Amino acid sequence: MQNWLLKLIAVAAFIVAWQLMTPAAEVRPMSEPTISTNFSDVRNEARGKGPAHPSDKRAFHDQLRVDLRESARKTAIEGLSKPWSTFCSQEGQKRLVSAINYYFRERANQKSFYAQRGPDGEREWRELFRTADDNRIERLTREMYSRGYFQPDELPEPARATVTELVRDERVTGRPCG
Repeated sequence: MQNWLLKLIAVAAFIVAWQLMTPAAEVRPMSEPTISTNFSDVRNEARGKGPAHPSDKRAFHDQLRVDLRESARKTAIEGLSKPWSTFCSQEGQKRLVSAINYYFRERANQKSFYAQRGPDGEREWRELFRTADDNRIERLTREMYSRGYFQPDELPEPARATVTELVRDERVTGRPCG
């Protein structure tokens, strides 16, 4: 009886192994990419702008800076607009500081870049960071500071210097979480 059971198990194992080794579908190598591998094409096509000319490096990098500004603004507004009670947890406070840092770090990086273009670049930078969203972020940052939700010392440079200057005239009015 044992001999018969062992033979049955061996045959079943052989069938399972055979099935595992047989491919379920024919695998053929791709003849060419099915999506664009050109980074600027992908970015511009996603916005409905069509592919940028590859030789237009300045336009390409300008578009990257636009994308970074938009991302930084969105992150900051989302982070600063959360219910105040979320900033009392360690994770919530960490996210608040991270959102503020990302926005003001990107702002400082772009200020440095545009300053290399001379006085026209500095004027251009001031105009680029004078939107309603930028004003809202500055107002909410001052408000969060004055309510005691963060300290500029919690931010790394270059965001720390910018935020310190921004909140210089603000007074901390309390400790909301403690």
